[in-house]
Amino acid sequence: MEPREYEIMYRAEQCHWWYQGMAAITRNILDVFYAPGSGLAILDAGCGTGAGLLFLSQYGSVTGLDISSYALRSVPVADAQRSSELRSWPSLSETKPLIL
Repeated sequence: MEPREYEIMYRAEQCHWWYQGMAAITRNILDVFYAPGSGLAILDAGCGTGAGLLFLSQYGSVTGLDISSYALRSVPVADAQRSSELRSWPSLSETKPLIL
């Protein structure tokens, strides 16, 4: 994708019904199994511009993984790790890994 497209995507993720709906669905599913503050190690594989990282961080530490370095530049969450390489993510043997 062109870098400009990531800017457009980032803005859309903040208010478009589809992105907001998907975030609500994901939160509802997570809440069935985990309470906020559960201390999960979360990998958001294919995080794009990172719209999901903010609410996912309520459940534990989050790493956003995307192949595009342009997309990762838009990731807004200061606490979240960002990477285009999977080896930067903690080992799957850590407690409570969750991969989305």
